[in-house]
Amino acid sequence: MDTSKSSLRPGKDSIGLCVGAVIMDNNGRILLIKRKSLIDSNKLRVGDGEWSAPGGKVDFGERVEDALKREIAEEIGLEVKIKKFLGYTEQLMDNSNLHWFLLHFLCEPVGEPTVMEPEKIDKLGWFQLDSLPENVIHEHVTRPLKMLKECSESYGNENTRKNGP
Repeated sequence: MDTSKSSLRPGKDSIGLCVGAVIMDNNGRILLIKRKSLIDSNKLRVGDGEWSAPGGKVDFGERVEDALKREIAEEIGLEVKIKKFLGYTEQLMDNSNLHWFLLHFLCEPVGEPTVMEPEKIDKLGWFQLDSLPENVIHEHVTRPLKMLKECSESYGNENTRKNGP
C-alpha cells in the first residue's frame, strides 16, 4: 500500500476524525439534514438518503471546534454557539471499508439554516425529540441524543440546553 501523505484518505486508509452538531433551538427542536442517496467510497461521503446531524471531517492541523463551525457554515450556512461536548461515537462501515471517530457537540443556532451544498444535502428540517424521522443515521443522531439526554438528567435540562457546561 502506498503510504505517502497525499494518497492516504482519512476514514478509508486511516481512522478519520469527524465532528457533528446537535443543533437545538429554543423550542427544544433539533436540526437534521437529509443526505443525498449515496455511499461514495472514493469521496468518503456517507448517507444513502438518511437523516443526519450536520457536521464533517476535521482537517489536519484544524482545531475541533473550528472544524465544527466550518462544516456547519459550509453545509447549512449557519453560525452556531457551541454549548457542550456530548461525547463520541465510532462508525465502522464494513460494507464500504470506512472507519470514523465522531465527536458530538450540543450547539445553539444563530440565524436561519439553508442548504448550501445541494449536491450533498436533499433538505433540512427541525424535529421534536419525540418525533424524529425513521431513517436516521444511528451514530450521527440516535446515540448523540442519548448522550444529550444523559447530560440533561445529570445537570438538569434547562441548564444543559441554555447555559452549557
